[in-house]
Amino acid sequence: MVQKVISFFVIFLFCGVLVAQNQNENEEFLNAQFLILDEVQPLTRAERESMESIFHAEFAVLGFRDIAFNIAMSRTLENLEYYIHYYKEEIAKRAYLLYNEEESRYRQKMGISDYSLETIKPKLKEQSEAIALYEARTFGYPDILSHIKEDVYLTYEKEISDVYIRNDAVGLSYNLGLVLQNRERLNLDAIQVDSIVAAAFEIKVLIADGDITEIENNCWLYERQFIMEILDEEQAGDFAIIRYTDDAMQYAIEILNEARDMLELPAMDDDCILLADIFHYRLNKLQIQYIYYDDKEKMQEMLNFWYREAYPKILAQLMAERRRRQVEEADDRDSFRF
Repeated sequence: MVQKVISFFVIFLFCGVLVAQNQNENEEFLNAQFLILDEVQPLTRAERESMESIFHAEFAVLGFRDIAFNIAMSRTLENLEYYIHYYKEEIAKRAYLLYNEEESRYRQKMGISDYSLETIKPKLKEQSEAIALYEARTFGYPDILSHIKEDVYLTYEKEISDVYIRNDAVGLSYNLGLVLQNRERLNLDAIQVDSIVAAAFEIKVLIADGDITEIENNCWLYERQFIMEILDEEQAGDFAIIRYTDDAMQYAIEILNEARDMLELPAMDDDCILLADIFHYRLNKLQIQYIYYDDKEKMQEMLNFWYREAYPKILAQLMAERRRRQVEEADDRDSFRF
């Protein structure tokens, strides 16, 4: 019995010494870390107390001082300068790994040129450093980190893609380049942007292989095929509007000028309305023809509907006058032959 009591007392005494030792080591550890943080800006009393409380609670569960302190920092300190200073080496190492992963992705998956890769490297480094910093800042908060990383990637993706798209893709394909130039307006996601870029390079291969030729003038067919596969129907319709806006406006101007001459119309206050009617009708007609190019029956159905709904009166008058003049010219030719 005495032996058991002595053994228990020894164990209790040892545990007490161990707890006291841990407390002393923890205090020394905390003071050392606080000194590092104070180099950026002296911590307030409230910040110290908060970090000490969180640290001790986490250490009791995890048993690792570094992890406990990381969690205490992320739950207490907002100033990013603390993290930049405290995790300087860790951020640099992590950023280097992230940078290499991104460089490899752009080189292999995106297939961009060496020139463009060199141009975007500074942005890739900035992006990697930002991600590494926020990984340190949100330690223990994976959900928050996930949203922040997504925002960072989206921010830098636009800046980076502006470079390689301009350098490598836009010049390879007019229509695909137009899609890329209007990617925000079309609300393309990152996967769609990557796919359009890849398609632009595929056009280059098709030209080199002789599948696309100037004689056949079939480049637009391949471009349209890629666009219809990568974009959804609404996006494709919006692209067609972008693609044919200038054509429709030029057509409307020419028709209005012709109508003035043939119908002997003076300049009128409602010219803008007439121009808008012709433009609107023409643009939507071109959009229908583009979207339903592979389905001629559906195309004709849609064109007939649009004709019934929106055919401009001025166009009807002009077409009637053209036919009248054609009949007169035919009669004149017949009279001359007689």
